[in-house]
Amino acid sequence: MVWPTGGAATRSLAAFGDVDVLQVGYNLIERQGAATLDYARRAGMGTLIRVPMAKGMLSGKYFANWELPDDDVRRERFSRAATVRAFRRLPELAFLAERRTMPQAALRFTLDHPGTSCVIAGAKTVAQIEENAATAEVPALSGAELQRALPIVDGLSVPNWAGN
Repeated sequence: MVWPTGGAATRSLAAFGDVDVLQVGYNLIERQGAATLDYARRAGMGTLIRVPMAKGMLSGKYFANWELPDDDVRRERFSRAATVRAFRRLPELAFLAERRTMPQAALRFTLDHPGTSCVIAGAKTVAQIEENAATAEVPALSGAELQRALPIVDGLSVPNWAGN
């Protein structure tokens, strides 16, 4: 079950009966799920993190060129004003790839939350699977890295199929 994040939502979770695992959207840009992760940890529930790379925005692949061809199905949502603003700021995160790859930095961020049990890391190639798996061996984001990264992503949003 995908559960909305936030205090009131997690408090009413008990109405559904016993819950063993929650699926939570959580990444460096969308951190609203942190309260749900904290709740799950306190309640002894497992968590399955979805969209850890913010629909590809944190993969680094769009740092150089985020403009898409006219026939790309993502073009409409990638051309929204809020998304354009995000894409213009994202290259400022390149410093996170100095000690690891950018996908590993994104995954490391989600893995390092104490309420995270498991992360769904999408991959299209064997090389991406291997890179994702190697995340367990790379250093966590340091406090200094987070202090530098969070102001870059604060106020940014990830494009949905409809809406923002």
